[in-house]
Amino acid sequence: MKYLLFVFLLANCNIAFCQEKSIELQSVGVTNMMEFYNKPSRVNWNITSIEGTIKTNIDSTHNITFVPKLNLAQKVPIGDGYFKTVYAQEQLETYLIISKKLSLYALYAYSSSTLFSKHLAIVEGTFLLTNGWNLTGGSKMYYWTKPIFSYTVGLEKYIGNYLITVKPYLAYMHSNCYGSINVGVRRYFKDPKNYIHACFFDGHSAEIVPHLDSEYLLGNNTWGCYMLWQQKLTSSFLLKTVASFRNEQYTNGMNRNIPGFTLGINYIF
Repeated sequence: MKYLLFVFLLANCNIAFCQEKSIELQSVGVTNMMEFYNKPSRVNWNITSIEGTIKTNIDSTHNITFVPKLNLAQKVPIGDGYFKTVYAQEQLETYLIISKKLSLYALYAYSSSTLFSKHLAIVEGTFLLTNGWNLTGGSKMYYWTKPIFSYTVGLEKYIGNYLITVKPYLAYMHSNCYGSINVGVRRYFKDPKNYIHACFFDGHSAEIVPHLDSEYLLGNNTWGCYMLWQQKLTSSFLLKTVASFRNEQYTNGMNRNIPGFTLGINYIF
C-alpha cells in the first residue's frame, strides 16, 4: 500500500508515453503549515509538504494533472523539540479535464501513523452550466477503523474576476448525520495564478481540516475561516500564504480557538 501512489503515477505516465502524448513537469514546491493549540494542553501542529505537479496533455481538450505529495507531520507539545518524531502521509491528487463542460478532481492519501486517518479519498466533479454558473458534487471518505463518508452538492458562480462558491456537506458517523457549510470567495488578478481566496465554514463537522487524528472530531461544532494569497514573485517562483482561524466546541463543554499559518513556495518550470 505504501508504494501505491508511486506505482499509480508511473503507470499513467507510461501509458501516456506509449500513446505519444506530451508530459510536462510543471512545478515542484514545499509548504509548511503550523497550528497552535492551547487546550486541553499546549500543542503545535506542524506539517511540511513536498510536492510536484505533472501534466499530461492528451489532446487539445483533454488533459490530466497529477500532484504527488509527501506530508511530514509533527504534533509537538510546548517545550518538546521539533523533529523528535515525524509521521508521514503519502498523497496523490489528480485533475482530469474530461470535456469542455466536465472536469473531475480526485485525491487519495495513506498513512500508517496515528496523526492522520489511515485512508482518505475524495472524488468531486464540476459541470459548467450557463452564465458563469457551475454545479459541483462529490464525496469524501475517511477511514480509521471503518469508512466514514461525507457528501456535498454545491454551486459556483463567476462574476467578473470573482468566483463565489457555496458547498453544504453532510457527514455520516455512528448512525448520526452532521451538517456543515463552506462559503468561499476568490478574486483573480490579471495573471490567473495570482489570486486571493477567503473562506468561511460552520457546522457540526471539522472535516474542513485535512489532518484529523481522530474520527470523533468529525462530530464537533466547528466554525472558522482562512485567507489564502497566491502570488507569482517572478516567472519561476510562486508564493503561497494562508492565515487561518478555527473554533472547536466539544460535547464535554470545552471550547478552544486554533490559529494557524501556512507558507509555501513553488518553482515553476
